Amino acid sequence: MNATLSAPYRELVSQLIATGRYETEGEVVRAGLRLLEEQESLRWADRHDGLGNATLRELIDEGDAAEYTDWNPDKDFAEARAILRARLEQAGHKAA
Repeated sequence: MNATLSAPYRELVSQLIATGRYETEGEVVRAGLRLLEEQESLRWADRHDGLGNATLRELIDEGDAAEYTDWNPDKDFAEARAILRARLEQAGHKAA
């Protein structure tokens, strides 16, 4: 496979090799592809496991549409933490 990089990306690759962190252009490209793969995986998770930005938008929209009640920080934060911990555990993440 051959890839053509624009001048700014060629310079970035050269700088990364010059630091000694990477030895070859191929290593830089593989590192970039691993990050892209991780990012795409996170996007998939956002759409499918209910833990990402889409869910936050949904919660905000629900809050905007609902009737407001008196704010009770102790109770409300405890409920929110419990919901988020349950969702993290359901998705296989260890909740703090």
